[in-house]
Amino acid sequence: MLVPGIVSAQVIPLLDTNISSASSTPDVSGLICYDFNRNLHLGSTGEAVRMLQYVLITKEKASINASSYGVFDTSTVAAVNNFQTKYPEISSKLHNGQTTGNVGPLVRAKLKALYGCQNMVASTTAVTSDYSGLVLTVPTISLDNTGVTANFCNKGTTTISVAPFRIRLNGINRDFDIARARTAGNCDMETFPYSTWGLTYDPTVTYTAVALIDPNNMYKKNLIQFPTNGTATLNSYAINGAHLSVRSIILKSAGVQATFCNLGTTNVTSFPVRVSVNGTPKDFDISGAYNSGKCTPMTWPFSTWNTAYAASTTYTVNVQVDPNNIIQEINEFDNAATVVGMP
Repeated sequence: MLVPGIVSAQVIPLLDTNISSASSTPDVSGLICYDFNRNLHLGSTGEAVRMLQYVLITKEKASINASSYGVFDTSTVAAVNNFQTKYPEISSKLHNGQTTGNVGPLVRAKLKALYGCQNMVASTTAVTSDYSGLVLTVPTISLDNTGVTANFCNKGTTTISVAPFRIRLNGINRDFDIARARTAGNCDMETFPYSTWGLTYDPTVTYTAVALIDPNNMYKKNLIQFPTNGTATLNSYAINGAHLSVRSIILKSAGVQATFCNLGTTNVTSFPVRVSVNGTPKDFDISGAYNSGKCTPMTWPFSTWNTAYAASTTYTVNVQVDPNNIIQEINEFDNAATVVGMP
């Protein structure tokens, strides 16, 4: 796997990224757990494969091709073969001692016994069932030749066990648990190299980065479960509140196009965003996304920022949702996006 050197900043991969090879080992007890309830084999895809690969890499020290993350390829087969031979309760039941490279009932049972949800203990950070003060934001995200820089904030009154964020770069998702943003009132500015997404910086390429909050609906789903030991589970009902989101941003010769969504449970009377083109900001109210569950695309010509489209010109566009914190819900998620390149 490609290795972003970010452990010193306590950025813990969540489901879709890999642990750094630095000497310090992050505490991953806060990660969303998984119970390995699906049989897998060569060619399988999806979240079950990603979680399998995550465990094999971080816990079993396996080497899996970065290009195949989320796809059960031959390197994953090799890692599963090693897993089968490592544990006697599996190897003793192999026919003629031959490994299969498949994740069947025996392998699943061992994975679940070692790394399943029943073994996920409460985080050393206080876990609470009261999420009435959960305010997660990504106020800024930017791009340069070194990578993607984002500011992750927990501006609420609640300290949480996981601070889940996603950065989508040119359509490729990487999910992170930003450890320093777990604590109420904390922000953490981090820079991720392009290699985190399997990319290499090219000044002729247009790069688009969108920050997303709680991408796997850990806090927004119907019921949150934190296993505290083998028999007890702490339940917390999903939060209600505002979730104003920029979901995409595109550079076109006609101008800047972005899609905005009200993903929360609350209708709003204003949807404030700030769009900056080459350093010039303009504020807008996205009335088409006032209602809960509503998305709307917006296109602004470059003349909005007193500039004109010019071929082969590089534009830098940043979008911030609710930059002045006009929407002040008890529970709130605000994000940002950026694009750098030529339309």
